[in-house]
Amino acid sequence: WMDFDDPYATYDPDYVETFLEDGTDAVDDERLRAILEYALLVNDDPSAVTDTKVQRLRDAGLGDRGIVQLTHLVSDFVSWNRTNDALDTEYEYDRRWLDAAGLDE
Repeated sequence: WMDFDDPYATYDPDYVETFLEDGTDAVDDERLRAILEYALLVNDDPSAVTDTKVQRLRDAGLGDRGIVQLTHLVSDFVSWNRTNDALDTEYEYDRRWLDAAGLDE
């Protein structure tokens, strides 16, 4: 995993590959898993966000500000990706993660 406080940190390609293959089941940290599962839900089906899903974030230690920031961040990336898809730009964020994991198609 990455130490985001370390300016020289690198990613672990094996972890990225495992995450791409197993999804959030690859994540041992409950807080991170809750954040990722919420972010994926907001991305895939925002109308499926329920009070129970938000409470899971609170149980994981996020406050209202953190939940709003997380939701906003996900929606920004969704908007960015839809813009790129609509305009058929060359930027492929998903491709970068696959490349980082060494999973060439």
